Amino acid sequence: MRILQIHAKKFSFRTVSEALQKKDETPIHELSKENVLVAFISVERGDDEKVIENATESIAEHAKKVNANSIIIYPYAHLSSNLEKPDQSIKILDELSERLKDKKLEVARAPFGWYKEFELSSFGHPLAELSREFSSAVSLQIKLSKNSYDKLVNDYLKRFGFEVYSNGFNIKEPWDSLVKEFCMLKAENEFYETLNGVTLKEGSRSFFKAKILPGNNEIFDCTMDIDFSIIRNNIKNLKLENEEGIAFYRSENVDSIPVATIINNRYFPFFNGSLFSLILDRLIELEEKKALSPYLPMLFSPYQSVILKVGNVNEEKIIEVKRLLESIGLKRVYLDLSNEKIGSKLRKWGMKWVPLVFIYGEREEETNTIILRERKTNVQYTISLSELEGAVKKFLETQ
Repeated sequence: MRILQIHAKKFSFRTVSEALQKKDETPIHELSKENVLVAFISVERGDDEKVIENATESIAEHAKKVNANSIIIYPYAHLSSNLEKPDQSIKILDELSERLKDKKLEVARAPFGWYKEFELSSFGHPLAELSREFSSAVSLQIKLSKNSYDKLVNDYLKRFGFEVYSNGFNIKEPWDSLVKEFCMLKAENEFYETLNGVTLKEGSRSFFKAKILPGNNEIFDCTMDIDFSIIRNNIKNLKLENEEGIAFYRSENVDSIPVATIINNRYFPFFNGSLFSLILDRLIELEEKKALSPYLPMLFSPYQSVILKVGNVNEEKIIEVKRLLESIGLKRVYLDLSNEKIGSKLRKWGMKWVPLVFIYGEREEETNTIILRERKTNVQYTISLSELEGAVKKFLETQ
């Protein structure tokens, strides 16, 4: 949750028209207050009871410090690009208002989901303007089933020209004891003793281990998080599909594998460090042969799509498009509402390898359309907003 608090000499608002399908059904259509603390609030995805509690205390404390007569809670989507869904946002704003009222404070809430006009005259003292951000501490633990893990790994390794085999080697049993990193040296198809003295054994437990075919000397390190890192002498040692190169060995007997990761690690959690780099290098190499822009599969992309605002257009409409993309299945959708020129924006997001770029300007607003650019094919085309869902679903089916 992000909040901009302004101590106003006078603040008034009036509803103009409906903005969202999900909105406050019985709103306050017009209000004017003097000596009021106005809290402009963006409710963000993941905001919970702890966030509401902290926000309540912050607003109440600040209202007391500036000696405001009352508080106005004003929904304001422009403080964040990670907005919560409308129905949940309304619930959180209602809960926040009620908790402030429980503190014997005079509270009013501007309506959610409406276009509004407002007038504000602010005080000029040091506490007249204050911004705050509240979030929940999140930890993430992923459990991946054997079937989905096999399908994922086998599918993507084969796409990048790697072969998958049915037998392999286990570093040490049981897996729960693999809390340290082990290293092994591979030379001419023979496995050597690991650097810390633990020898490699062939085992029945399921595991994933990388093995270099003859002619390549590489060093691997592994952890219980299935974290493969590869130190390469020369990227040119990599071979194309069906030639000698890197092969991955897999055994069969496991129900699930615990994989620990970090919530802000935008890259795929099981392919860490240099293995991700290795796959990335191979993908770039193959795409350069086709004279196309290098790209990542949607699953690996830190930025799956971005919506670029061009000119003076309705930002609420852009936010609706963002919610639509998220409902289809895109999880990392970004908004660029800056005033940069379109060329600068395209260069900036092109350097981030964004698979799908949407452009929404004044012309698109007038015609109820949007421009879609696909990085993989270097194709750009205009579609109506009613066709957007179908076009994106069709694109995702090819990933």
